[in-house]
Amino acid sequence: MNLRDLKARLQIRLLRDYAPDTVYLTIDEENSTDEPLFSLRLVSSIEGYSDVDHLPVRVAEESLSHAEIKYFQSTKNNFLSIKK
Repeated sequence: MNLRDLKARLQIRLLRDYAPDTVYLTIDEENSTDEPLFSLRLVSSIEGYSDVDHLPVRVAEESLSHAEIKYFQSTKNNFLSIKK
C-alpha cells in the first residue's frame, strides 16, 4: 500500500467514524486540479482550520456507496443551520 492509498483509507474511516457530528463532505470548487475533488470539512473549526483535506471524487466513488456519499454531503446544511 502506498501513502496515497493510506491517506484515502484514513479519510474514508474518518467519514464513517465521525460524520455527521464532526466532519462532512462537500465538493471543492476552489481547487483547480485535473479531476473533481471532495473537501472534508470540520463542523466546528479547530484553531481557525475547518478544511481537513481533499479526496478525489473518483476515490470516494470507488470506496463509498452512493448512499454514504449523499449522507455525508447532506449533513453539511443541517449542521450549519443549527450552528447559526
